[in-house]
Amino acid sequence: MGIFGARVREVRKSKGLNVPKLAKASDLDQGTIYNLELGYQKWPSTYTAIRLANALDVSIDYLVGRTERKELPDDCP
Repeated sequence: MGIFGARVREVRKSKGLNVPKLAKASDLDQGTIYNLELGYQKWPSTYTAIRLANALDVSIDYLVGRTERKELPDDCP
């Protein structure tokens, strides 16, 4: 599993979400989320990354491994 999928899974579980609930919240297909979490797809499209980051309320930088800070910056719209 790649870092993106591992972090999606970590945050999803910490928020008490299962894959179907995250899929609904992000308006993505469950298969897309499973493929990322299981490592079948290492990197998502930009659209998918944005949808997941928004649904999980974390920064894309955190999901892609650029930072350890999960919280969105204060100046983020």
